[in-house]
Amino acid sequence: MKNKSVWILVLGIIFITAGVGGYVFAQDDTNSTVNNRINGYNENTDFINNGYFEMGSMMSGYYRNTGTSTNEDVYPVDELTDAVEQYISGYDTELVVSDIFVFADSEYYYSIIEKDTGKGAMELLVNPYTKAIFPEYGPNMMWNLKYGMHQSGYMGRGMMGYYYDEDDEYYSNDFSDQNDLTYEEAYNNAVEYLADNGSELSVGDEYHDFYGYYTFHVNKSGETVGMLSVNGFTGTVWYHDWHGELVDIIEGHE
Repeated sequence: MKNKSVWILVLGIIFITAGVGGYVFAQDDTNSTVNNRINGYNENTDFINNGYFEMGSMMSGYYRNTGTSTNEDVYPVDELTDAVEQYISGYDTELVVSDIFVFADSEYYYSIIEKDTGKGAMELLVNPYTKAIFPEYGPNMMWNLKYGMHQSGYMGRGMMGYYYDEDDEYYSNDFSDQNDLTYEEAYNNAVEYLADNGSELSVGDEYHDFYGYYTFHVNKSGETVGMLSVNGFTGTVWYHDWHGELVDIIEGHE
């Protein structure tokens, strides 16, 4: 009986060790993959996305044509835009398409603004093979105080009340039209974030002011290659690591 107990103890230690080792390995592998995706060119393996790497890691590449559609070619941008305009026409506030980012290997990105105010409303992703439209994950869902999942705009219809963000900041659904951080403060946070990560990327002048956050273009060698967002209350930076290779930007579509 004593020998049997010893063997059970040994086997238990082995299983626990294997489990912990597997978890650590998985975390290291995830960090490496996402860091490379954030950089786009595998230049910096220390570019941590403020604890949000799980979102991009899980969702990146979601759009790819997996055989559920018989369409082998992407739809023209005009057709995709027509679908987006129909999608946003159901809101009480009149919304229009602003910027369109065309990616080679991920969903197309649509920035939506309020026509009357010019303020950023939401960010959408569109599957170019199927025309499927869905809210962009990340800041658009978690930080958008008017149209995000914590409000009644989409995804979160009926989810009313109060909530906390990742920094335990307290928000009410009685949102403010203005972010606490000014454009300059948010811009400086974005610049500092890229500098702290030793990145060769820079923050562009182009941006949208959304309800709860800012989204800035990110440049490399003077050319836009992606985007990041800055929380309008906490200053937290969230790099959009789920996009692929940017091939075209259609600006001022409205």
